[in-house]
Amino acid sequence: MNAMRPQPMPPARIHSTSFKAVSKRSAIGAGAATHATRNPGASVFENVLKPMLLDPSPAVRLQAAESLWRLGDQRGLESLVSASLSKFPDDQMLAILALAEPRDQRVLGHVQGQLTNDYDEVTLMAARAAGMLGSDDGYGVALKGARSGDPRQRMLAALAMGAIGRSDSQSSLSVLLKDTNQDVRIAAATAILQLKAT
Repeated sequence: MNAMRPQPMPPARIHSTSFKAVSKRSAIGAGAATHATRNPGASVFENVLKPMLLDPSPAVRLQAAESLWRLGDQRGLESLVSASLSKFPDDQMLAILALAEPRDQRVLGHVQGQLTNDYDEVTLMAARAAGMLGSDDGYGVALKGARSGDPRQRMLAALAMGAIGRSDSQSSLSVLLKDTNQDVRIAAATAILQLKAT
């Protein structure tokens, strides 16, 4: 079955990408990617994951790339860098976060370069990823996002503040704790817990 790629959406309409399998092959790919991440010694899954980088499903390709990167495989890194430059903002966001997850400082410069992306949601994800990598370079982006009229941006800003870990973000997070949107409140509470843990 040929899956058609959606056209890029304007920033206000970007939706959460779901990794729900739409075919048996996607389900197998997602399962193998998850298993390989949880069992890094299982080299047989590297042989399964590498071919998945060519899978017709973008979700499977991203999951395989993330798993390979977490296993320290260079092809996973290269695939995620490529996806972070995609014309599709959702792919960019997922790839940027996946790049930062192993906390490998080699990707920090690339992540910081995404702080000036054309899509606000992508810059907020880059701010979060930079925070995960120990940099507060995205703090200004997060502060701006916290004042956005878009609840999705406020939610991403709260998550970025938590990852950045600056104590001076508490005043912004306390405002977000009273937000009318439940997802924003949950993200703000999560961020405050992250601040207390550091």
